[in-house]
Amino acid sequence: MSHVPNKKAEIMMQVEKKKNFIIRSLYFTIICVIIFLLSKYVIPILAPFISGLVIAIIARNTVTWILKKYRINRTLLSIGTLIVMYAAVIFLVTVIGGRIFVLLKDFFILLPERYTRDIQPAIDTMGENITKRFPYLRDIISVSASGINDSIIKFMERASSTFVNSITNIAGTVTGLLVKMMFTIISSVIFTLDLPTIEGWVKKQMDDRTLYVYNNVLFNAGNTIFKFLKAYAVIISVTFAELALGLSILGVRNSILLALVIALLDALPVIGTGTVMVPWIIYQMITGKTSLAIGLLILYVIIFVVRQFLEPTVVGDSIGLHPIVILICLFVGVRLFGLIGLFLFPIAITILKKLNDDKVISIFK
Repeated sequence: MSHVPNKKAEIMMQVEKKKNFIIRSLYFTIICVIIFLLSKYVIPILAPFISGLVIAIIARNTVTWILKKYRINRTLLSIGTLIVMYAAVIFLVTVIGGRIFVLLKDFFILLPERYTRDIQPAIDTMGENITKRFPYLRDIISVSASGINDSIIKFMERASSTFVNSITNIAGTVTGLLVKMMFTIISSVIFTLDLPTIEGWVKKQMDDRTLYVYNNVLFNAGNTIFKFLKAYAVIISVTFAELALGLSILGVRNSILLALVIALLDALPVIGTGTVMVPWIIYQMITGKTSLAIGLLILYVIIFVVRQFLEPTVVGDSIGLHPIVILICLFVGVRLFGLIGLFLFPIAITILKKLNDDKVISIFK
């Protein structure tokens, strides 16, 4: 008879475990739904003000760091910091961004002409050499080469026109961008000058538990974002240095600017340097510039090998997620939120994991 109470106790424990599992699952699902709804509908509408708040927080941290070393009026220093930040952004967009834009424009507009001038003759010559060795393949090669040339020319023309149309669309949205930028600048100034008061009011609305979670979320969010930026800054810097040196040695025009563009693409896990380097190598091989193609291939292999050693150490250790989890986060982020999700979704999952590890929330063991 003594075994009956024990059996009942075991059944009760199993039922309790199932209840806890269901509660945790519902809790996690609710959090995911809230994050999705906020990211999809609320954040885009409030984007200028959120951007202004983020800029104000960055400015405040910079101001706090400077005030520890120098005695300066906080208000003047805050305004001065904002001016320097916006000046740096304007410089990057107008000078470096302008040069990158011109480089891409020239490339896409001249794409059909370059194919007709350089690649098509090389394909025709290749076909002629094959038909000399295998005359019975003349008709097949002629039809195939003609079909390939027509398809590629149409693709090049479509890519060129798509880029030109994209430029037109961007020009049409300039007014909207300027309005958003104006609200971002105004809100960042207001937030910077009055951030302690606003934060104090928000904290007064919270109970002790909510305030504890709020402080932990802020700390972990700032820490995670800083680690992300630091990790990818290291990757971009290393890739840029490799490309700048390699392309300069190979005598490529605009080597520094090209190195910067490719290094920025390399920071995107879905794209990477191969998106630019592989077609470039193939193009040089087809046009008969074998030495340059081999040089680019060696440079690409070096960058690829260094990236494979560097990324797991720098990124994986910084954010504390398993590589397969990072890959899933990147894929889901892109599918749900586009390019922004590529960065924000892994950061959000990292913050949730850190909060769970610190026992602030309880989602999984």
